[in-house]
Amino acid sequence: MAHLVLETAPSIEPLVRDTTVKDHLRITQTDENDLLDRLIQAAREHLEDDTRRAVITQTWNLYLDAFPSSSATPILLPLPALQSVGGDGGGFIKYYDQNNVLQTWSTDDYQVSITSLPGRILPAHGEVWPTTYGILDAVQIQFVCGYGDAVTDVPEKLRQAMLLLIGSMYENRESEVLTREKLVVLRGEAAYTRLIMAERVWM
Repeated sequence: MAHLVLETAPSIEPLVRDTTVKDHLRITQTDENDLLDRLIQAAREHLEDDTRRAVITQTWNLYLDAFPSSSATPILLPLPALQSVGGDGGGFIKYYDQNNVLQTWSTDDYQVSITSLPGRILPAHGEVWPTTYGILDAVQIQFVCGYGDAVTDVPEKLRQAMLLLIGSMYENRESEVLTREKLVVLRGEAAYTRLIMAERVWM
């Protein structure tokens, strides 16, 4: 069974509060800056849930109980766009070997496709998947994903979709803090859906 754990959250958000967001909302005051920061984060997380993508560069850990049984079967990495799995770009593959000793798999022994959707990992030519110990979460794959480190790396249509979410949340506030779980607005609205449809990942 596979599961994901966030290692490093994005260092920035895809929208700039004091220019892009305030211009969209047609406001200039500063007393709601904290609220706007929360709305921007909630909109980004909601968009990532809907598209199944990582928007801004972030690092995740994928845990598996074992490697695939066949060396021809790739490991598919969620949350594209994939940036790296090991090497200078960040990330690694670790596993508990058949003696229950934690090992780091050499980047020379596996290959990564960052251009496929989703990203894929396979053993290098002539290599096989390592044998693991029979425990839960025997394999840890740390990978870096997202469109990039800058606001301008994010497709404009996704930024516009976020602005639609933020505008709706701002106009339909409740007294309590908005969270990802409480955000249900705009999921079915045509404009939002059209903006994100081409970027949505089906896997």
